[in-house]
Amino acid sequence: MNNTPNQFIEDFKNHLNKVKNKEALIKNEIIQIEVFTSSKGGNPEMMGELNFANETNSVFDLMDIGFREFFNSVFNDYLINGKITCIPDNNEMDDDLRDFGISSLRDDECAMSEIEKATNFVDYYNWLKELEIKPTIQKDKSNLNLEQKLLALQYLGLEVRDFSNSHSATVLGQILNVGSENIRKNLSNLYAGKNKVRSAENLEKVSELFKNQTFDSISNRIKKELKEMK
Repeated sequence: MNNTPNQFIEDFKNHLNKVKNKEALIKNEIIQIEVFTSSKGGNPEMMGELNFANETNSVFDLMDIGFREFFNSVFNDYLINGKITCIPDNNEMDDDLRDFGISSLRDDECAMSEIEKATNFVDYYNWLKELEIKPTIQKDKSNLNLEQKLLALQYLGLEVRDFSNSHSATVLGQILNVGSENIRKNLSNLYAGKNKVRSAENLEKVSELFKNQTFDSISNRIKKELKEMK
């Protein structure tokens, strides 16, 4: 395995941030993967480099692979054994692999690309399974940006107006693991007025955070401020 980000995981994270029912999306994606990887599929329906026989309604997109049967054989091999055992070291291809039109697997660039995708797909599947086991962790992730984190701390009682912005930013930077300069630029806008920090979008996000955690008094206070903005 290398340190290159798994594109399946990165794409799913982006999609997950946009939906309301995250648990349902995770569960559905796992089911779709299991259906896809247990099916032989049909003959490729190629249009350019896309195989429309592999089209799904899932978050993942595997329309750029050829024979699903070959992809799935690698997927299940890696899933079960933790390594690829179906690639002959001496390039002596068995009859099943010859049926895929591959005479020398290790020298076939397309085949090796699909093998890499299949192993990444296993990592993606295992990552989703872990996510499904710990749904509360996913639910509790606020995905707040820096401005929203500072607002949340302010509503929880953070008061740094008696200190210099530079010194406060240094301390908060270590707490939030963020560059202090980015924090310093936002501190002046933290406590009053409508500005880039106290924007309607940021306030609504923070209000939703507190609502989910039953901080009703804070959530109601933010809603009141939002009404006053209009």
